[in-house]
Amino acid sequence: KAKGKRAGVIAAMRATIVCLQEVHVSSVESKRETLTVNPLERAGYQAFCSWTEDGSEWSNLKDKHGDQASRWGGLVIAVKKGVEVLHHTEHIPGIMHEVKIKWRGETFTIVNLYAPHGKIHRLFNEMYKMNDHTKGVNTIVCGDFNSVQDAALDTKTREGATKYTV
Repeated sequence: KAKGKRAGVIAAMRATIVCLQEVHVSSVESKRETLTVNPLERAGYQAFCSWTEDGSEWSNLKDKHGDQASRWGGLVIAVKKGVEVLHHTEHIPGIMHEVKIKWRGETFTIVNLYAPHGKIHRLFNEMYKMNDHTKGVNTIVCGDFNSVQDAALDTKTREGATKYTV
C-alpha cells in the first residue's frame, strides 16, 4: 500500500523528472514490482531503472551495516510521459545512470548516482570520464553522494563510524 502512495505523492507534485536512489529490493524477481516501476508507470511516468548486478565489481561492496550492494542498490529516473526520451545509459549499473531528454525545445542530460560509502572519489573519477559526453549539453547531476564537505558538521554519523569528505 505505501509503495503506491509514494508514487501518488510524486504524481501530485507534478514533477517532470524524479530521481530515486537506494531502491531496496531483496531479489531479482521483486525488482519489477517495486515502488520504482509499476506504481510510477501507473502515475504517468516512464521509469528507467538501473540495478547493481550480482558479480559486478560494485556488487561486492558492503554498506556501513555490512549489507550487500545488490540488496540496497538501485536507481530510477522517472520521466513524465509525453517528454521525449532520446536515450538512457547505465554507466555503472545501480551506481550511475543517465537519461537524455528533449523538453520544451531543449536537450537535457540527467545523471542519477549513488555513491556507496567510501567510494565517492572512485565515482568522481567515473564522472570525469563523462566530461566530453556532456560538454555543451544542459546537464543535471543528482543523487546520494554519501559524503559531506566538512566532517565536523556531519551530526548523523554514529560514534566510531568513518566520515567521508569531498
